[in-house]
Amino acid sequence: MSYDLTVYTKRELARFALQDLYSAVSANGASGMKARLGGDAGKPLEFGGISVNGPLAVEPEDIPGHVAKVAKGMRYLYQLSTSYQSETNMAVQVDLMSRFARLIADQGSGVWIDEQSGEVWRGERRIATEPLEGGERYDEVEFQWYVLQSALPSDAVGIYVDACTRWLLGGCPRLSRVGTATASHSSTSSSLMLSN
Repeated sequence: MSYDLTVYTKRELARFALQDLYSAVSANGASGMKARLGGDAGKPLEFGGISVNGPLAVEPEDIPGHVAKVAKGMRYLYQLSTSYQSETNMAVQVDLMSRFARLIADQGSGVWIDEQSGEVWRGERRIATEPLEGGERYDEVEFQWYVLQSALPSDAVGIYVDACTRWLLGGCPRLSRVGTATASHSSTSSSLMLSN
């Protein structure tokens, strides 16, 4: 399996500058570098299991819309990829690759994109997310769950409301801003009433 990041920059970074940036984020330093810097400029470089393809010149119309909205004047593209065998290995490799992408973006006055999530980052700050395909939005989400009444704590509804407020706040704007919640629980049923 692989994990991919993309970096867009305003300034081109020399291929040998990538070695210095990798050394700054890697515990192994430059010893993790497998590719020669001389040679063919078209071949990807390998840094400790991270493949870097670039710099590649990019035209404004080739930059995804959600990136172009927040990052003007990008002229170069770097594609980073890493392979992993396990979840533990993935976490270590993706962390290293993310820090490497962040440095490339910082040095080139650009942004980096997590291709799996569509998130656009400037430094350590997320500045945009790729919109849902088709612009789909949901007006309502319905949860149903089943539990033995005897296993249900007396404040089950309150626990549920607290969890929704914490984890689904974007989905509970009325509850958190202008509405009220009334919860009731008896030996036979639990209910939650939301009102404005």
